[in-house]
Amino acid sequence: MNESEDRTQLNPYAPTVETSTDAILPEEPIPAPRLSLKKTIWRWSIVCTISAIPSFFWGFMITSGQILGMLAGIATFIGIYIILDYQTAETRIRQIRTVRRTLWITYVTRVTISIIFPIAFYLDLACGMLVVGLMESLGVNFDIGSGGGGTPAGFVGVYVTTILQGISMNIVLAAYGALVYLVQWIFLSLVRLANPTS
Repeated sequence: MNESEDRTQLNPYAPTVETSTDAILPEEPIPAPRLSLKKTIWRWSIVCTISAIPSFFWGFMITSGQILGMLAGIATFIGIYIILDYQTAETRIRQIRTVRRTLWITYVTRVTISIIFPIAFYLDLACGMLVVGLMESLGVNFDIGSGGGGTPAGFVGVYVTTILQGISMNIVLAAYGALVYLVQWIFLSLVRLANPTS
């Protein structure tokens, strides 16, 4: 006899004790239609291109117009997002509405602040300067300010810098997404506690 049966015998009106993963994930997975590969490509091409505008602006000035390395870096992230989205679309965690809602809010926020330039410019500038500082400490010269020695930032240097800057931005997005999920999880958990029989 398990704990929930014991409690039911002692008090038939007592709520049962849940031992499934619902205690951690407040919602049951609900299958969602999977986007075609073509639509997935379009989605992430648009999202990544708009999101890259502030960083592209700063990068263009810092690298004196070395756009090929930046475009290659952006294309790399588009490809990564397409593969991850398409390959994980039917996994259990992606079927949970809270997770889907979190991803939607996170990337809509990113696109929105990229359109509202002043907000995104400062965020992208902060991440970009950290990465540029790291690259310059490794001997890559971006000719910022008074310039200096080191290897000029050619295609490879700009490409690597773009990738690292993108990774830093994704870390920020992941932290924001975790906060969005936590807020939803707390809200749904409180709703379930207030309505144990619903």
